[in-house]
Amino acid sequence: MVKKSKSEQIMDAIPLNEDVPNVSLPEALTPFLDSHTESELQELLGVQVAKLENKVPAASLEEFAIAAVINEMRKEKKHAEFLKQPKKEATQFVGFIMGDGGTWDKIANMISAAQSYVKKHSIGEAIANGYINGDGAILDTRAKIFGKPNGNYGKPLKEKVTDASRTMYLIGRLGEDQTFKYGTITTNDAALCRGWSSASAHQYMPCTTFGIVKENTKDTFKLNASLAEDTTSVFKAINEDMDCGKIFMDVVTPQITEILNVERMYELTKEAWDRLMFVRGRVSWIARDRESYFHTIKMGIMDASGNELVVELPEQVSKDYGELSDIIVIGKPDRSDLKVVDESTGKATYEKGKGPVILKAVGVYVVKATPTNVFSAEGEGEVKNIEGWVS
Repeated sequence: MVKKSKSEQIMDAIPLNEDVPNVSLPEALTPFLDSHTESELQELLGVQVAKLENKVPAASLEEFAIAAVINEMRKEKKHAEFLKQPKKEATQFVGFIMGDGGTWDKIANMISAAQSYVKKHSIGEAIANGYINGDGAILDTRAKIFGKPNGNYGKPLKEKVTDASRTMYLIGRLGEDQTFKYGTITTNDAALCRGWSSASAHQYMPCTTFGIVKENTKDTFKLNASLAEDTTSVFKAINEDMDCGKIFMDVVTPQITEILNVERMYELTKEAWDRLMFVRGRVSWIARDRESYFHTIKMGIMDASGNELVVELPEQVSKDYGELSDIIVIGKPDRSDLKVVDESTGKATYEKGKGPVILKAVGVYVVKATPTNVFSAEGEGEVKNIEGWVS
């Protein structure tokens, strides 16, 4: 006589129709008889037994199968509740754009990181550290996508895949509320990310768009972009008598952080990924001719006592002002890398996140401007000649 497997023994013990008394159903599954027939539950149990056989200890197979059925019931209930929820309708925003976080393209970043690693190290090290495979294909290093496990993690990047996000920084009013406040609108749609580039060029101009309210407090709001046909989050110019400069100052002035307090405020908010700071100062210097690999430049702003803060300006943020301009920088505080120079060799290394706090700008509001060339030869009205070689 052939001995039956554990799953076959369990399946034999499961009744095949509803005429068999309910006592044959595992007690842990009886609470679900209100929403499922006994035969449906028996069938589900059989399916889970077959799935789990040889994957869990035989003695605990039925226990794990019952837990799996309960988990399926939980997911089914959650999905049903989700379908019952009314879809959130988009709310109209009226105001203006004050900043642009730029497009964060995860795919482009992964490709760039892999290429850079190969150049700095070797193909063998790049393979060993999961940047590329043996065929030279760049690997997908995203463990999760929108909080869910990425099934393609560690495998070659798929062609034509997109994974981008962009956040615009706004001041305006929502729906019927006439209160002006500052906030954000974020999209994860690649087409909208590209489309917002043209909107970024029209900052501090009255406009309207639609967004799905994620958060709305007394002073701030957060919107997710809408892709619905009638309420797509495209910014449209409006003919409204709106003093954007006055509104900006009224909303932002109470939020301004003094340069001396930036470090302390960073420590208080560093765990918040969406932290935002408004800092006012005079431009002390701006390194227009020293653009980084990521197309950013550095700038210094100072207070009336000469205390200085370094600001990082990405390519999408305006630089149409010169030294001594009075500006308000909208940005995210972050700790910079600390440069350490070996005295014996003169070689410089950097300790990540050990340097002073800097401000990564998403926008700049100019209160009073000087020309961009205020201290250049042209600005001073004379041409300087500097000898490059002295003997």
